[in-house]
Amino acid sequence: MDWFWQAARLGANVGPARRSKDYHSRFHRKECINYVPAPTNPSEPEVCYCGLYEREHVNPSTGFHPLHSRRFALHEPFTVLNLQQPKKQTPRQDGKWHQDRDIKEFPTDAYGMLFFKQDPKGFFKVAHYIRLSDETRIWRSPRGDPSVLQLMVGTWNLLEPEHPKLVISFAGDEERFSLEGAKKKTFMTGLIRSVESTNAWLLTDGSDAGISKVVGQTVNEMQTTIKTDGHLMPYIKCIGVASYGSCRNKDSLVNAEDVIKSENKHFYDVTRSSGRLAKVALNGDHTHFLLVDDGFHNSLSSADSFRSRLEEAIQKTMPEGLDIPVVMLLLDGSLRAIDRCLKALRRRVPVVVVQGSGRAADLLAEAVLNHDDTRSEDATLKEILSKVPIYIDDLDDHMHMECAKKVLECCKTGNKITVYDIDRDSNMDKAILSALLTGTADPEDELRLALEWDRADVAESSIFPQIDDNADLGGIMKQALREEKTDFVDLLISWGFDISKFLTVEELRGLYNLVEPKVHLKMLLRHTSQEDKITLSDIDKLLKKVVGGHVHHLYQDTSKAKEFSTSFVSVHFEDPFMELFIWAILTRRNKLADFLWEMCNFPLSAAVVATCIYNGILASLTDTDLRRESQAMKDMFEEKAIEMSDLGYRKSYSNAVSLMQQRYSRWGGLDILELAMVGQDMRFVSSPSARADEIQRWKNVRKKFWSRIAYRVLLLIAHCCLVLFNLDETPTLLEGILAVIVTSEAVEKMIQMAQTTYHVGNSAWHWYDTGLLVVFLSAFLLRSIPFIPDFGYVLYALCAPLFSLRLLRFLYVWPRLGSKILIFVYMVPRMVEFLVFLLLFVLGYGIATRVLVSHTCRNREYLSFSFKSFTDFISEIIFFPYWQMFGELQLDSLEAANRTTCRGEKGHWRWLTSCEPCREVVDTAQPIIYDFFAKGLLAFYLLIANVLLLNLIIAIFTTIYEQVQTRSIEHWNFEMHRLTREYESKPVLPPPFGLLAYVWRGVMQTLSQANKKELDPAEDEVCNETDVWLSQFERQQVRSYNLMRKMNGETSLENTLLRLNKMIESLPSLINRGLRRDDPATVQRPQTMASDFFNFRFKPGTLHDRLSEKSEYLNQYIETQMLGKSFVVHSTSEYKVQDATKSLAEVVAKSFGILKQMALEVNFLHTNLYRSLTRQENSQRRQDLMLDEMAQGVQKTKADIEEVMNVMQEMAGDETKRKKEKRQKSNSDD
Repeated sequence: MDWFWQAARLGANVGPARRSKDYHSRFHRKECINYVPAPTNPSEPEVCYCGLYEREHVNPSTGFHPLHSRRFALHEPFTVLNLQQPKKQTPRQDGKWHQDRDIKEFPTDAYGMLFFKQDPKGFFKVAHYIRLSDETRIWRSPRGDPSVLQLMVGTWNLLEPEHPKLVISFAGDEERFSLEGAKKKTFMTGLIRSVESTNAWLLTDGSDAGISKVVGQTVNEMQTTIKTDGHLMPYIKCIGVASYGSCRNKDSLVNAEDVIKSENKHFYDVTRSSGRLAKVALNGDHTHFLLVDDGFHNSLSSADSFRSRLEEAIQKTMPEGLDIPVVMLLLDGSLRAIDRCLKALRRRVPVVVVQGSGRAADLLAEAVLNHDDTRSEDATLKEILSKVPIYIDDLDDHMHMECAKKVLECCKTGNKITVYDIDRDSNMDKAILSALLTGTADPEDELRLALEWDRADVAESSIFPQIDDNADLGGIMKQALREEKTDFVDLLISWGFDISKFLTVEELRGLYNLVEPKVHLKMLLRHTSQEDKITLSDIDKLLKKVVGGHVHHLYQDTSKAKEFSTSFVSVHFEDPFMELFIWAILTRRNKLADFLWEMCNFPLSAAVVATCIYNGILASLTDTDLRRESQAMKDMFEEKAIEMSDLGYRKSYSNAVSLMQQRYSRWGGLDILELAMVGQDMRFVSSPSARADEIQRWKNVRKKFWSRIAYRVLLLIAHCCLVLFNLDETPTLLEGILAVIVTSEAVEKMIQMAQTTYHVGNSAWHWYDTGLLVVFLSAFLLRSIPFIPDFGYVLYALCAPLFSLRLLRFLYVWPRLGSKILIFVYMVPRMVEFLVFLLLFVLGYGIATRVLVSHTCRNREYLSFSFKSFTDFISEIIFFPYWQMFGELQLDSLEAANRTTCRGEKGHWRWLTSCEPCREVVDTAQPIIYDFFAKGLLAFYLLIANVLLLNLIIAIFTTIYEQVQTRSIEHWNFEMHRLTREYESKPVLPPPFGLLAYVWRGVMQTLSQANKKELDPAEDEVCNETDVWLSQFERQQVRSYNLMRKMNGETSLENTLLRLNKMIESLPSLINRGLRRDDPATVQRPQTMASDFFNFRFKPGTLHDRLSEKSEYLNQYIETQMLGKSFVVHSTSEYKVQDATKSLAEVVAKSFGILKQMALEVNFLHTNLYRSLTRQENSQRRQDLMLDEMAQGVQKTKADIEEVMNVMQEMAGDETKRKKEKRQKSNSDD
């Protein structure tokens, strides 16, 4: 789509403020000051050597044009000077014209910003431009003298916001060039990929035609706007170097004389043309223009030379140049394009020739590919000369020889030329990178260049074999990790890079302190200042928070300084991939984290730890994008853990369960399932391996479970007997026994909390037990205080329902009941939130009602600070409107009687005193309209409470029910596993006898530590051997998982359709290329060829035309009937002579055997078509039959694909039907 700078209307502030007088004083233009008619132009005898009429010349002393005024600059946009009418003047007496003498430099008068009105909505595309002399200094000067590079870097800020890594210069035809169809798409895709990977500048001739227009269209597709130093500027820099004398509407670019010191904005209309010399219009998709002026108005050579010098200066090392590599792309073109390439090669600029783009590009490509240094130069030149008229048909004999010589000279520097076949290869960026590598001597520099382009394939095939084994690639690895280039990380490791030596403590800390705007790590660490350094101890605290435990001695450095403890600097990590994996997760390098996960020593635990970290991020941050990204990554790693555990379970039940039970000292001694509980991985806990581990654990805790049930039931019975039959004024014996039991249970609870990880033991029932114990013990203490025993009675009464509901915890063991209890438990927090919301409405309505129905003096009675007055006040303010919501309206209390304020002689405020002085006023007050407003307020309150709030809570509960019911089994397994882990740590005997078990455990642990001996080496070897075997088993499951994922990706229906799509798309192009092998348009025809054959060739309905037509029909049919994509065959006028048989067989041999035979026959027929006119009609009929067979073959392929898709749809329908029947059965069972 068209891009435009934000708010880039007329008058918008685009780019930094420029002082026009800097342009005027530092840069110059060229003008002819001597009018001498050129005799070489008899059609226009009054035209000077410079190309202008006499009246078009400037004032020799001032340089100003006599007709330039303000109206041509600002006040009349799109105004073009009409200077076509000549005015006779007397030439100089000597009658001679000399370029060096008669062309003089003046301060430039054309600069500023161009507004291209091309958007129908009225927006403009904006570009900076300047007119300058072709002799302007290009290289930067240490003294700061005016130069083109200084203008580009210092004034236009082209190095902002990121330094470019490449400059791509384009050469081609400006008029006859055409690139359509698949070739244009391939070119634009490759160019976009090159620019995105290198932030490249694009250098063209700036015209609105030919290759420059195609480049402009590509820029238009990917252009974005950035803000630098408070000003807007385009991200992609497309620079046009054009000849000022050949520009269309160039007079609209000239600044007015009286506004020379102001900022200049000009409108440029590419559709208008004025003047006999108007040739080239500027392209509005360019961002900057260098308009080169040599004083002539009919020459283009000055811009070419200027551009060659600019390319050389850009790639020159600093400080004179910019030290940016330059590559030239040749597409199509004529003699001028070849001359540009030759100039570039002489200045050591590599050239990429796009073979298949036509004319000069195809000529040079064939010459380079067939060049043989062993042959004589004359033979090579003769061969090239014979091919020049075949490819370039607009040259005369003299120019043929000139072109052949230049092509031969280019071939001599063949090591700087890279041929890219646009018909066979879609990776144009790879060709550009290969061209850059031809000029680089150091393999490490080549590797760094390939890294910047993210082309690991080029590095593996061309660069790594040249790198010395002792080369230090640490910097390359660090850059690859920082830029998340996983292919390069994999390549470096596969070529023997030792990651364990690379990753030291100092290196890891440096990675954490990389400054990147997208990183949210400082927010997680609660760093208030961006200057705070991140230490490994900060990461250790964060991991303890989100994982539940983290123990690593190398994460204990607390120094905030850049130079920290030297004892840790060169220490290496045992599992460097795990450290990098954690770093990638915390710095949002998700693609790199996915890659590094496979490299970890314990990938299963690493995947579960990743879910814990992402779950912690979800709980800590509120940014929507971060939460969505973290949730997606959490689900991905949980799915990896599930698939790995399932593979292991199917292969070895015992090993899979052992993996579930293996504890990791680094993560606080937690096993995988405990880590999964921290990460809330319900699906993983419900996997077969986790269920098998849970079944084994449940068998061990079953006795404890039933003993606890008996204890809870007896405790409930004892409490009921106490509160119903045994409560006296003073504590009784039964009450004391229950207090001792509950106290012992509280001690047991505290011990259990100290031994259990917070995240694992954290559940709603944990807080429920804590509240229950606090309420009971508080009741016992209040009962022991003589003057407030009533509060103890109340709390004892509250303990009865709490003890009863506690039995719900034991019903979890039954799946059906357990899922319903979970729904109830999940609804309680939402109900509390709703009650807070409801309380605000009740409180507001209650206060308003009291104001209208109660006298102020009566309201003061509630301020006596007695307990009864307080309860009455709460009852009137809160409970009264609450009961009204459920139907207890009590309308009698809203009658208008005795409702007024204190007035009259005795009516005055007596704060916190008796209302006796105004009693008479109250008794004699008359009813007013308060009752009307009170009842109206009641009606509105009931509408809100009974309609809005009630339906809100119903919707909330419905949502919770659906969420839990959909994954009821997963929720039940998760809570069942939590219940199993809870009872594992409890003794068999209930309180108070359970305390004896804890005492016994403490004594035995103390004795074991006192008598601790070194572990026997044999036992240590057994332990290590078990861990090694489990680690190998785990790595084996990773390999199986990767193989399964690869096979699923290759055999998926989507990928199969894509491959078939690509084959069908490339088939017509390959056939056409083969058919054009001997096309008379591209092959030099014998001189004896009958002239009537040419008439036949261009007649409608010939073989070539009908083939193109039917190929287009087949592609459109595929588009509408099968794949929904467009496969349009575009024919061009030139193809190089090649045999398409081999290429066709390579692409479609497996799926289109029958089409292969057809293509061979089509190629044979078309090759021999022009040799015999008598076989014309037979060949046409035969060709029609073959094309019909081709259509039948495509239709058959389509039918096969449709059959596969129908089978997939039936399978999906059956799966949906089974799920629906299963859901209905589950609902009926409920």
